[in-house]
Amino acid sequence: MLMVLVVFIPVNSHARKLGWPGTDLKGVQCEGTPSNYGPFDYTNPIHRKTKLPIVEEYHFTPPIRLLMGKTAVTGNDVSNIAYTLRAFPNHHIALMSMMNAELILKKKISPPMLCYFNRAIAFKPTDYKVHMIKGIYLRRIHRYKLAEQAFQQAERLKPNSAELLYNMGLLYADMKRYKKAAEYARKAYAKGYPLQGLRKRLKAHGIKI
Repeated sequence: MLMVLVVFIPVNSHARKLGWPGTDLKGVQCEGTPSNYGPFDYTNPIHRKTKLPIVEEYHFTPPIRLLMGKTAVTGNDVSNIAYTLRAFPNHHIALMSMMNAELILKKKISPPMLCYFNRAIAFKPTDYKVHMIKGIYLRRIHRYKLAEQAFQQAERLKPNSAELLYNMGLLYADMKRYKKAAEYARKAYAKGYPLQGLRKRLKAHGIKI
């Protein structure tokens, strides 16, 4: 009789050693609370079905997502978003919410925002949206060269994303590289991207899209 040995390997056994890799924008080694649940992959349909509801029901409710409140059990919005990102490092919406907590509400983020991006990229380097959101963050804090690098990595992974192309156009407009901005604007609008801010900015500089 032929016997087959089946070995079950935990899906995220490698990720449990993830920690907090890399450094922040000041070159300081990232440090943070270890994950006690997960980490799980936000782009994995099984993880989204079986693990994500548990996290979002308690830690990423609509008010928390919109930075509008806290829960009696789990504390304020930033701590809840931090928990969500420890469990799902590449949770796209949670990364955006944490970014907005820092940039709009001026809240202190610990570990620093870049550390959350480092961790998400180390966890799932092929997730283009994480690179894109990192680029959006870096653009908003005027670190244009680093933003360009993040966007370029996202573009290598997903060259035809209208949202990415639009955000790259905004970056090049910020950098006053209007010819490049127009190139990306045309690509984004050809794919039906709805926001018109980039078109209006370029029009103000005599460039018709």
